[in-house]
Amino acid sequence: MTAPLNTQAIVADALFSVGSLVDAYGALKAEAAAIEAKLETIKAALQATGRAEFREGAVFDATMSLSERENLSIKKMRDAGHGELIAPYVTKSDVYTLRCTAKKAGK
Repeated sequence: MTAPLNTQAIVADALFSVGSLVDAYGALKAEAAAIEAKLETIKAALQATGRAEFREGAVFDATMSLSERENLSIKKMRDAGHGELIAPYVTKSDVYTLRCTAKKAGK
């Protein structure tokens, strides 16, 4: 198991260079991914109980609920020839995506 990252030090250093900002971003993304994986494991364990309420925590209570989600595919609608039908309801916005990958050893 690796030692926890000192993200405060990384963020402080990041104020001085773009490289440090990239490293800070990557370090935080890695921490977030590890936390998300732990959360999903715990969620699955609680879900496996089949219960809806959990009041046993010393600090927190939790509830589990099931909901249904429907998604509309704009691409499928356009591909099916319904682009004009949906056009008045479509809004566009700019989205910035930042991808961050760990450097390979020796590079």
